[in-house]
Order: sequence, then structure tokens, then C-alpha cells
Amino acid sequence: MKEPDDRFICLMAACFSPLAVFLAVEEVRDKKTTRLGHFSLRSSALFGVFVLWTLICLFFSRILTGVPILGFVTELVLWVLYLAGLLVLLSVRVMMMHAAWQNEDYALPLLEDFIQDHFHM
Repeated sequence: MKEPDDRFICLMAACFSPLAVFLAVEEVRDKKTTRLGHFSLRSSALFGVFVLWTLICLFFSRILTGVPILGFVTELVLWVLYLAGLLVLLSVRVMMMHAAWQNEDYALPLLEDFIQDHFHM
């Protein structure tokens, strides 16, 4: 049976967040620095940003919907901001998947310094 291609495994790590979290924990625990660790750690960070963005939008949505007229307007604005944030995260994930398939490294625009400082990858 043929071994899976390294770039295919990196693509899967960049695409699927649960797999990426598992692989990132293994890479950080073993103190290895591989391409797979590179993409899995960045994909896990992107998943964390997605969860944080969702919680922030839900928090403000719950607080501001109680106000009669202002609540409706802020609800619409929050939905537009939430969808815009999801579109940005999706486009970053697609660019990361493309870089994984092309055997290139990818640096997350705002999170790269944080990742390198805390995880040494």
C-alpha cells in the first residue's frame, strides 16, 4: 500500500480542526518541528480564533437584544460582522490549505508572533 503524501497530510491538518488539534498537541509535546506541526498548530490557532469570535458575537448579541429598537439594529450589525469574520477566517484557511498543497510554509497574519513565542515553532 502506498504511503500518504506529506503534502496531503498537511492539507488535512490545515483543513480539519479536530485533527489539527490532536496533531498540534503531539508535536508540541514531543518538541518536534515538522511541516505537519507547522500546519496543525496554525490550524488550531485559527479554530481558537473562530471560537473566540463566536463567543464575543454571542455575548454582545445576548446583552444588546434586550434594548427595544437599538437591540434589533445591533443584532443586524452583529450578524453582518459575524459573517464577515467567518468569511475572513475561511479565506485564510483556504490560503493555508493552498500553501500546504504547494509545499510552502504559511504564516498567519496576526497570530504568527504569538505562535512562535509560545510554542517555538
